[in-house]
Amino acid sequence: MLPEDITSKIKAIEIAASKLVSSQLAGHYHSIFKGSGMTFSEVRPYWAGDDVKNIDWNVSARMNEPYVKLFREERDRQTLLMIDMSGSGRFGTEERTKLETAAEVAATLAFAVNKNDDRVGLLIFTDNVEKFVPPKKGKKHVLRIVREILTFSPKSKKTDLAAGFNYISKVTKKNTIVFCISDFISDGWEKSLSQVVRHHDFIPIVVQDPIEKQMPPLGWVVLEDLESRESTVMDTLGETSRRLKELSEKNENIRSAVFSRMKIDPIHVETGTSYVEALIHFFKKRSARRLKK
Repeated sequence: MLPEDITSKIKAIEIAASKLVSSQLAGHYHSIFKGSGMTFSEVRPYWAGDDVKNIDWNVSARMNEPYVKLFREERDRQTLLMIDMSGSGRFGTEERTKLETAAEVAATLAFAVNKNDDRVGLLIFTDNVEKFVPPKKGKKHVLRIVREILTFSPKSKKTDLAAGFNYISKVTKKNTIVFCISDFISDGWEKSLSQVVRHHDFIPIVVQDPIEKQMPPLGWVVLEDLESRESTVMDTLGETSRRLKELSEKNENIRSAVFSRMKIDPIHVETGTSYVEALIHFFKKRSARRLKK
């Protein structure tokens, strides 16, 4: 039996995510993540405005009037939500931590996938893969994924993106849509990501807290590394603050360079801001690019 607060949170996320998907995300999601092809469904009499290319001449000849072929979209795509639950996700200076923000984004995407009649799975990782839920369809399965995200307690606080990417390459079939939700603060993951990108539709969702880009002028503070548990006393007005900003910019430049080389469009989300706007902006941008092809 789940604690009452967790049950209430799952219900609140279900209501909020379902509303967002129905009102804003479903159409955008479907437009860029269509099925793998079209398959013949049935024939019906020709209507004014129908594409003459779809006329079934054999049936039309037998019936002495024009008939057209109807097709339906093949829905055999699957989506995998890949969530970084390392210690750095516990950080947050706004209303939510990075991990809480990631959980809400993942839940919203899970409901969008279900609305699109696709299968959705879950992969939780730190410096190892700690949980894998194979893709399935249905609202019951989506609620299980949301529950796993909200209740999971990782064994490790460290991060290794490569471990998650290597696992995906082993267990998922080709052409899977992979949403990776992380702050992408890790080393040595470019090579393993290249294997994922080669076979899958990879979409990174970079979750950050505003303070990670610019430390506010608070004077002397004690900071704790949420992965190593090491504490540091620093002056936010001095040299240490400047070095932290430079390190943040370096990490961002490395991440951006990797995504650029692999022609990957990231989604950027900040704690305390609307992730829905970021998702819609991404979907619109991708849809517009597809129309130009």
